[in-house]
Amino acid sequence: MDTEIRLISALLSANKAEQQEFWDKQLPLTLFALREQEMHWINRFREQHGRYPTPQAFQLKFREELEQVTDPLKAAVDPVLAQAAFAQIKTVIDKVGEMFDENKDPAEIIGFFRNAADRVQSFDVEYVDESLKDSNIALRRYREQVKKLSVKGSFLDSPWPRMNKIINFCRPGELIVCAARLGLGKTWVISRWAEHLAGQGIETFFMSKEMPTQQISDRMTALRYRLDWPRFRSLQLDVFDQIRWKIKRYKTRNQPYPLLVSGEETFEGTGLQQLYSKILRVKPRAVFVDGAYLFNVPGLSKNANEVEKLTAISRGLKRIAKVTQTTVFAVIQMNRNAENKKGVALGGVTTAYGSDSWAQDADTFFEIAGERGADERVVKVHKSRETNIGDYFINFKLSPHPDFSEKSRLSSGSALGQVPFKTIV
Repeated sequence: MDTEIRLISALLSANKAEQQEFWDKQLPLTLFALREQEMHWINRFREQHGRYPTPQAFQLKFREELEQVTDPLKAAVDPVLAQAAFAQIKTVIDKVGEMFDENKDPAEIIGFFRNAADRVQSFDVEYVDESLKDSNIALRRYREQVKKLSVKGSFLDSPWPRMNKIINFCRPGELIVCAARLGLGKTWVISRWAEHLAGQGIETFFMSKEMPTQQISDRMTALRYRLDWPRFRSLQLDVFDQIRWKIKRYKTRNQPYPLLVSGEETFEGTGLQQLYSKILRVKPRAVFVDGAYLFNVPGLSKNANEVEKLTAISRGLKRIAKVTQTTVFAVIQMNRNAENKKGVALGGVTTAYGSDSWAQDADTFFEIAGERGADERVVKVHKSRETNIGDYFINFKLSPHPDFSEKSRLSSGSALGQVPFKTIV
């Protein structure tokens, strides 16, 4: 049975909910190179009668037996999408081969390959329009989510209870933006969030535009095994530290920890397309991008200014989150206006580096405020779509182990002690 007739078999024998979901996707007929006529008839039947034909009606129409398919409909859709993608890729490769045989200039071949690869169409079958004619859809989804609340890893929460009170949990398709001035530890704080999710067995991808892969890996290791970071960084862990490290590794050896880190870079610069391709391969639920403002933006005009570039990055990350149905966490800087002459940083959404679009596109926008060298920070949630805003306090200690846990209040000697925070209780 070819992949397209297998899909037809699965579609016509699926339940109404799966059939409605497939119809909402509106996959183009061009995907069905072998069965375009059959799929055209099926779609026209659905338009005319408001339902798909039965397998028996199809068999009478086309004189072809449909075999029983026990897999979910999505399992039958994926091979058809892959087949269409491979056909497009083969066309590109064949053309590149012709250009190679003709001894074309390498730069011309590379340019053609890049442009042609960007034009290869992929169809996301996870994105579904939802008709409100069926009033039970939202109710069923709500009840299913309530059942999952007690299951660890079902939802993307944060390591901080007060943050969870503000945002509840992060949903697929959302963009979470973390902003801070230089040297306030935004990478450490967001790394703690990534490490928290991976510890629950949630597929997590962490990409840094600011640090090489090894440095990210070392930080995650210090977080996971509670290692003294200054000693770890200077290669001065004592014997007891290393013994504790080995013991913790042994105790957690069977625990899932699906965290992939990457600090890879190309000479031309890593762009949104590379991130999107990586997400399609890795299939994470949570994506962290440290230094998101450093992304390369292909196709941007040479005359584009910094604001236009950063706006394109922000909107591109939001688009990636929605298309891939992942939660994307973007780490950016704040401009000098967020910091006073004493080196105390406390800005707001208007001080996000380069563009207001960071706050506009974000579903949640939070700032890490405080004083460099202090052992505490303030997390200010300036925007949280559909939920609340507010402030809370965390520790910021790297010794005797990285500690970014919540604290009830700022210390009496804090440079931010007189600021009227909107604290969350």
